[in-house]
Amino acid sequence: MATAPGAHVPPCTTVGRPKILPLAVETQVITRSPAEIKGTFVWCLRREERARVSLTLAECF
Repeated sequence: MATAPGAHVPPCTTVGRPKILPLAVETQVITRSPAEIKGTFVWCLRREERARVSLTLAECF
């Protein structure tokens, strides 16, 4: 085959990048402290609670 050595580079970079990205996301999740995760969970719960309260108030009027 008469392909230039440079022709093989683009497919490698496009295949390699997606593999690196999920790994970066995974490490980000792992490095988060349990307290931080708990804080986020509590914040989500409170937000849901507030949404429920405002919904109930809207139904009353």
